[in-house]
Amino acid sequence: MEKIKILGVGKGPRYSHYTFTKKQGIFNVTRDLLEKLGFCKMNYLDFGQHEDKYGKLKEDDIKSKAYIDSRFSLGDGEYLIEVIFGRSRVFLSIRSEKDRQEKIAKILKRYW
Repeated sequence: MEKIKILGVGKGPRYSHYTFTKKQGIFNVTRDLLEKLGFCKMNYLDFGQHEDKYGKLKEDDIKSKAYIDSRFSLGDGEYLIEVIFGRSRVFLSIRSEKDRQEKIAKILKRYW
């Protein structure tokens, strides 16, 4: 499991945000988080991936233009998650109706 350096954390009553260094492994971290929060795989299966000409999933290059100054939002009724890619950092914002910061932190702690 690739470790991701965390640069910052912010929390509110129903809101958490994390800032990470921009590394290739952030896609795995985000997909793992979404899975553990109960998102339907159809909503995030291709996040950070694309199909090659043979239909096989390949990991996207985090340095491509598609992941510079771009934002991806995923929601399921219980959570709203935004992943924002800057030039050298990735910002992960998580909102929920209930305070679930401990659950989210426990999942993400495996990666730093």
